Amino acid sequence: MFQVPNAELFYLTQKNTLKKKTVHDELKGKKVVVYFVCGAYTPTCSTKHVPEFEEAYDEIKSHGIDEVYCCSMNDPWVMKSWWKSMGIKKQQYLCDGNGAWLLRFEQFASQGQKVVQFFNTGMGRRAWRHALVIHDNMVIHEVMEGPESGEKNNSADDPYEFTSAASILEYLRKRETTRARLDEFNKKSDSLSDPTDVNI
Repeated sequence: MFQVPNAELFYLTQKNTLKKKTVHDELKGKKVVVYFVCGAYTPTCSTKHVPEFEEAYDEIKSHGIDEVYCCSMNDPWVMKSWWKSMGIKKQQYLCDGNGAWLLRFEQFASQGQKVVQFFNTGMGRRAWRHALVIHDNMVIHEVMEGPESGEKNNSADDPYEFTSAASILEYLRKRETTRARLDEFNKKSDSLSDPTDVNI
């Protein structure tokens, strides 16, 4: 568990005015899922990653999550256009066009390389797929696509498994089950410690 790094991200108002907000202000007091994609309009991101989170949005929220965010190293105009092209209505996007937020992750106790080079496809530097569950700016769960070691820069592969909506839902379900079992255990322990339950 660690505090998510802070950074200023750009966004557009309803009148398309460019503004900035900090990550800590946006996520303060919220329980959220944030997943990171390689780029707007790219094949896997457009046909699987974002649409699957949109489809799973209501179920994700049913597990105590306040909001689902997709973050990409794209500017707000591109992200807004991409969202519209896919008909996304529920989840929100975060624009880290400068990589200000993603690059700071690598300075913290966080898994692996977050920003990689995609010079082989003309995309420059982009996010490597990973996902976080964050409670009030504290990262409580983190997953990243493979490989765990080895070269990610200019990879010809686009792994997509651990950061899917299905994977995040599996974690949330297991966490909920574990909490329910712990609550049941605590109730039984309390009843055993009640003097009225003891036969003398």
